[in-house]
Amino acid sequence: MTTNFIVVDAYDWTCNLFCYNDGICRHGHGKFGSYTGDGESTIDELAFEKEFHDNGMYCTCPVGYTGLQCEIKYVVCGRDDHTCFNGSACVKERASNSGKVFYRCECDAKESIMDAPYAHKYCEHIATVFCDGGDGFTHGTSYCTNGGKCKNHDENSISKHIGCICPDEWEGDYCEIKIENIASLTTELIHEVEENLTVGEIVAIIIGIGIGIGLLYYFKGSLFRRFRRTSTTASNNNANASANGINSNKGGRGRRGRRGRSKGMELSSSSTAAAAADGRNDNTRDII
Repeated sequence: MTTNFIVVDAYDWTCNLFCYNDGICRHGHGKFGSYTGDGESTIDELAFEKEFHDNGMYCTCPVGYTGLQCEIKYVVCGRDDHTCFNGSACVKERASNSGKVFYRCECDAKESIMDAPYAHKYCEHIATVFCDGGDGFTHGTSYCTNGGKCKNHDENSISKHIGCICPDEWEGDYCEIKIENIASLTTELIHEVEENLTVGEIVAIIIGIGIGIGLLYYFKGSLFRRFRRTSTTASNNNANASANGINSNKGGRGRRGRRGRSKGMELSSSSTAAAAADGRNDNTRDII
């Protein structure tokens, strides 16, 4: 009986991920890079940069578009100093205190070439609800993103945006700022590890961490034992020194006592001899 094996190349299946704006479907994992600009002091990670593939497929995009399916339009401000997404316009400004030129994005729907308003530094968060401010600027300036809810309108307020009540993981005027926590950071780290490391590399890292922890405990225990031995030796030395001092004091007092008694006996003997001599002299005088 003969068994035939058919080897199928991983990329033989049809690439059927739909790509917008004349993008081209590719097999594999896409790397979209950082679109926040070379002049940014801090690089913010954008939501679409975390998506690398859809069932092993992604789209390569023409200039001016990005995202997994080339669905996000962007424009570069200045000499790659800043980037604005979703059709928002670059606005060039100058800092009043330093005079330094910087760019920001105009996310207001009135200034955007798109119909829906966006929020945050790069206009990357789309509105999920519009707020009725009663001032004629409803869809232009008052809206919430990422599931936020509109606050009640204050008749005395002159602000065009009435504000949002944000979910627990979001904050900001439009709920556009992500609140990072340990759980989300851990999930992102695990995803990053799964995307970039093999099983063998992950196992090697875990073993290395275990060895490092074991060595740390070993050296910690060794230092503790050495400290205990040093403390015990010092205590014994102090005890011996104290005992020697006590014995020295006792010996000195004994010698001084013996010398005193000897001198007393010598004086007593001398006194007795002198008295006897005087007695003999007296007797002699009586006989004469």
